Amino acid sequence: MRVLRNRRCLFVTAAIGWMYAAVLMPLPVANATYSLDRWYRMGDDPAEPAVPGQPVGTDAIGGLTYDSVGASGQSNFQDLTPVGSPVYVNISADQPFPNSTLDNRAIQFDGSTQYLFGHFLNNPAEADVSTGQVEDYSGITDRGYQLWFNPSVASTGADQSILDDANTHRALVGANGSFGFEIRASVQIGSTMAVSNQWAHVAQVRPNGNSGGSFGWVNGRIVASQTGDYASSTLNLAIGADVESDGLGGNVYTPSLNGLVSDVEMFVLGGSFGTFDYTTDNGYFTDVFLPSTSGYGYSDGDQDGHNDVAWIDGDINFDGALNAGDITTFIDGWLSTNAGTFVGGGPPVGDYVTLGLGDLNLDGVTDVDDWVALRATGVTAGSGGLASLLGPQIPEPASVVLALVTAIGITIGSRRGRRL
Repeated sequence: MRVLRNRRCLFVTAAIGWMYAAVLMPLPVANATYSLDRWYRMGDDPAEPAVPGQPVGTDAIGGLTYDSVGASGQSNFQDLTPVGSPVYVNISADQPFPNSTLDNRAIQFDGSTQYLFGHFLNNPAEADVSTGQVEDYSGITDRGYQLWFNPSVASTGADQSILDDANTHRALVGANGSFGFEIRASVQIGSTMAVSNQWAHVAQVRPNGNSGGSFGWVNGRIVASQTGDYASSTLNLAIGADVESDGLGGNVYTPSLNGLVSDVEMFVLGGSFGTFDYTTDNGYFTDVFLPSTSGYGYSDGDQDGHNDVAWIDGDINFDGALNAGDITTFIDGWLSTNAGTFVGGGPPVGDYVTLGLGDLNLDGVTDVDDWVALRATGVTAGSGGLASLLGPQIPEPASVVLALVTAIGITIGSRRGRRL
């Protein structure tokens, strides 16, 4: 089974009144909450003879680039076929982020003739299990992917398709050089600009059905939120090209990507296959943002390419501890929102910026739901409650809400995933 998953539930009963204290906790270990279905390391698989400067697949079995998630001898790897001779590139001197020591190869596309293709993921429930190469995902309709991308030319005057899965899920750079995302035929171009010869982390996830939306993040920041309808499609997965139907049951590819792609992860969500948790599963947040803060470092003891050090629930100021400072930061961010900062018309969603303003449930706004989540962590401050801690500095609406919350005991549930 190609499964990396773990879930944990914590139920906390909040008591009436608060005692002044600081809660210090050791940094937890981060584990993925999703099930990894494919890992395209773009030349870094130890079994793949990837020589920089040579065409992809040279001397590799079948002339392919390898999927690194699977069980040897069970024929369940989903390798990719190169077209137009894209080449391996040594990126050891320019890795996507400082701690990506396992990422020393990437694949270069020329923007006109080169791409990779393979079996779609799309709606996992529709995967053809008869081949023995895919898992049985019956009833599973949610999924996502993340990767690193480095454009040689950020703005070419035409769309550059980074990854297109069955023409239903796509990341691209628009003609103006801005990152965008597509669900089915709805292309949404955001305001985040690609930068020539600079790595960017790209992630697109549909975590919870059509109504739950499909979210696109670039460098950990939300760019697009769309309603997510995965219509049936048997079109292929393409990296470096847009894929469309030829009307006869086949695929038409339009190569367009001028740049490097590295370390592509594709995963499924739902049922026993887990969930998506931004704080443990978004590679930019775990591997780049957290290590850049004063309270967290980086460690990869399990050699999966991701940080083993997990964010502590409720650590809003990212200092590696739960204490009164997190409550102060929460009050400073009270009623802040990122509404209007992303495109697509889908559900509200947050990122590390809104999280740093107290948006603990990552719905893009800091409100009473987040206050309940913060109390669930057990952090305490101020005899007599939070209202007396900061007094008149608290906005009046906050004072009312916090007084109500302090006046009653609330039993709440908080979920937290951990990366394997």
